[in-house]
Amino acid sequence: MLVIAEIALSMLLVAGALNVAIYFIGLLRVDSGANPANAMAMCVELSPGHYAKADDQRRFYHQLRDRLSALPGVVAVGGSVDLPFTADHATGDFQYEGQPNGTADRNPFAEKHYITPGFFAALDTPLQQGRDFTNQDTAGSQTVVILNRGMVRKLWPGQNPIGKHVKLGNDWATVIGVVADIRFSGPAQPPGFQIYQSIDQAPADGLAFVLRTSPYFSGDPLALAEPARRAVASIDPQQAVGDITSLAILSDESIAGQRTSALVTAILGCLALLLPSIGVYGVMAYSVSRREREFGIRIALGSDRGRILRLLFSSVSRLVLAGVLLGAVFAIAARVWIESLLGGDGNNTAALLLAGALLSTVVMMAALIPVRRAMNVEPMVALRNE
Repeated sequence: MLVIAEIALSMLLVAGALNVAIYFIGLLRVDSGANPANAMAMCVELSPGHYAKADDQRRFYHQLRDRLSALPGVVAVGGSVDLPFTADHATGDFQYEGQPNGTADRNPFAEKHYITPGFFAALDTPLQQGRDFTNQDTAGSQTVVILNRGMVRKLWPGQNPIGKHVKLGNDWATVIGVVADIRFSGPAQPPGFQIYQSIDQAPADGLAFVLRTSPYFSGDPLALAEPARRAVASIDPQQAVGDITSLAILSDESIAGQRTSALVTAILGCLALLLPSIGVYGVMAYSVSRREREFGIRIALGSDRGRILRLLFSSVSRLVLAGVLLGAVFAIAARVWIESLLGGDGNNTAALLLAGALLSTVVMMAALIPVRRAMNVEPMVALRNE
């Protein structure tokens, strides 16, 4: 009973570990909408004393973008108030063209992102319909926005979203483009509604710039950090540059929690494989030592060693089968606990089957040593020892 309970509890841990591992591998394959390779990010926070006016802020950012774009190896530059993989973005409600009557008090919410022209190219995010922002989208021109694909599919299914309107605050804005979904909160969080506005129409006193280098650029994109600092200083030496990093680092940090869960559960899973193996080994070693005379008599009376092998493994198989089935019941019942570890479906059938097969294999292999000892019993030696 102790061995069966040991196998059952180990089955629970192994299934949980495999669930987390499968989930983590799935996260690594999720399309985040932004390509983290070959991209450096840097933050530029303008001093309120020197850049109190929106026009001065816009002028600085346009000059900086032009100078960053001229750096060797840089193929695209764009700025945004927030970056992908950081979960740092504003949200707010909005109204939209065609919204059902009587739902104004239940307006949907969306992420709101304030960007420069070229931001999507810097992220290597495809524009799927319409156009990007340009320098002609100014405070004096028509208010325009770009929406993500998931949003337009939900609001206007089967319709052309270009030319549709959404209301932000008191102003109606025209949709000029549709871009792929970007997971600003990391791969684990599905993207919601996303509304992009140009900083020329919604000023910001601080931007994070993304510099994308050519795939043929030799070296780490962070090698551009010093040239980027000099580009800022060439416009205004008093403005500081901070938080220089790469999108690859931000992407890794966004799944750090899931990586830790996967590592911890992997360690627990290995221990869970070890403990029942020791238990079954002990039971089988004890059983063989107590039954050596029996095995000697069986062999002396003509029983072949294969029959003894089947006899021993049948007893081990019953222990393993009972423990694995009981453990599977535990794993299904502990679905909430497993889901708290991985944030996804805690009942992964593949994980349960794989855990059962892996645990059974390891435990049966642990029984091989005492079983081989029983197979090698010499009848006369066993009888004399008794």
